[in-house]
Amino acid sequence: MRAVAWVGCGRWITVLVFVVGLVSPTLAQELPGARESLAGLAGVYVIVEDIINPDVERGGLAWSTLQTDVEVKLRLAGIRVLTKTEWHAAPGSPFLSLYAQAVGLGKERLVYGPVISLGLYQKVVLARNPTITLHARTWSSLTSGVTVAKSLYKVREDVRDRVDEFINAYLAANPK
Repeated sequence: MRAVAWVGCGRWITVLVFVVGLVSPTLAQELPGARESLAGLAGVYVIVEDIINPDVERGGLAWSTLQTDVEVKLRLAGIRVLTKTEWHAAPGSPFLSLYAQAVGLGKERLVYGPVISLGLYQKVVLARNPTITLHARTWSSLTSGVTVAKSLYKVREDVRDRVDEFINAYLAANPK
């Protein structure tokens, strides 16, 4: 089962993130504790959000391809990819969520503004009320830019770069 976290407002979020990305193309958020929050994770479940732009899918950016790309990179790095059953049973129920979209710019849609957000979510406890637990993003990486329509396949390379950032952070927090 795939999750769609941006239903109804995905296009506006994509535009906003794209505009922010023009100023800062890659925002890897190494906030205090972000890397440390990865320590001890036995693996992650992977969720790739639906591609909401059919033109982008026709251009070669399909969610199933991205799902496979992410899972293969994680496995090759020695990071366990959890099944849905394992995910529910894992402490903190950690999942890696990928949001990759591209908004067509201009009337002809010859140029696209891709936005890629990769985040690790896990259950956390609310400090002011420990009876409340919820999933929160504890590590993330974001990038955006501009590409021509015939180069939409390069978005996959950007996704792989974001996954590499996660892998590096995970391995630094979980040395062998």
